[in-house]
Amino acid sequence: ADLDGVIEALTAYYRDVARAASGLPDEALAFRHHAARVRARGEAIGASQSADAVLGLRELEDLLRANANKDLAIADWLFSIGREPMALRARRRTR
Repeated sequence: ADLDGVIEALTAYYRDVARAASGLPDEALAFRHHAARVRARGEAIGASQSADAVLGLRELEDLLRANANKDLAIADWLFSIGREPMALRARRRTR
C-alpha cells in the first residue's frame, strides 16, 4: 500500500479510537466491523491520546510533504503514540 493510503487509514482508525473512548456507539465508527478492537484500544489509551495520534499523523503528512526523511518521521510518530498526551506535556511546560 502507498504511504498516503496507510496514513489515511491510520487517521480514520485513531479517530474511531477517540470516538469509542468518548462513548460513541459502534454505528459512529468507520471501522464498525472491528468495533471490539477499536473500543479496547480506546480503553487502553483514551480519547486525548487518540486525538494526539491523529494530530501527529497530520504533522507527519506535513513533514513528508516538506521532504523529511520518511523513516525518521514515521519512527517519531510511532514512538509518539506511547508518550503522555500533548495537553499534559503543555501544562507541565507552563508550570
